[in-house]
Amino acid sequence: MPHALPSRHAAAETREPSSVSGSAGKPHTAHATVATGARPSLATPNHTLILYTRPLHPELVQMKARKTVQLKGLGTGPSRIAGAAEFEAWLTPLGHMLRYQTKTHCFCELVTDRDTGLPTSGVAFSVPAVGEKDHEQLFAEACVLYTTSLQTEMLPPPIYNSTYREMLELAEEVDALLHTWTVPSAGKDQAALRCLSMLELQRFDDEMHAQSTHMFPCFGAGGGLVLRTQTVFQRV
Repeated sequence: MPHALPSRHAAAETREPSSVSGSAGKPHTAHATVATGARPSLATPNHTLILYTRPLHPELVQMKARKTVQLKGLGTGPSRIAGAAEFEAWLTPLGHMLRYQTKTHCFCELVTDRDTGLPTSGVAFSVPAVGEKDHEQLFAEACVLYTTSLQTEMLPPPIYNSTYREMLELAEEVDALLHTWTVPSAGKDQAALRCLSMLELQRFDDEMHAQSTHMFPCFGAGGGLVLRTQTVFQRV
């Protein structure tokens, strides 16, 4: 996994991903879900990326968009059935949750700004979502390789706003899950600050890729923060 996450202008992979359908098996059309109102003030980045080896209860997160993908196993006969998996992506304000479910094992990646009320059992990996980080972990018993990279960047207001517009365009181009909302500004006469969470999914024969972008203002620091993650669940 490269140390820096690719931008929307990075070269495309040579492999062609399969189309990703919604939970009903029909192509999913991305729509921006706009919720106007106050969000918690974010003075400094305080997100965490956590990988669990257990299911997580849906009530743990505030879901804004969802997509489920059925993955067929490789090979033929019993080996193909054993290799089948289900992938589910949940988009939340300021984060996301990914679930990769095989016949015998379940893995959940959670990106959240919460620091209390989170399950402590079944944690395989946890890291503050600040700076640039890479992690790879093989679960031999489940025949699953988990790889993730994250990157945060503080942007001044003009670049933050242009990046926000680019992400809206990209979400429409790639049929991504998207949620947008606004945060009241500190100044009485200033426009509300725009926030965004987006998930782009790609399915391959033996892999599931998820790329996220989360954008929100950081009061007291000036401008806004962009948190990007790239995660791969691979059958090995």
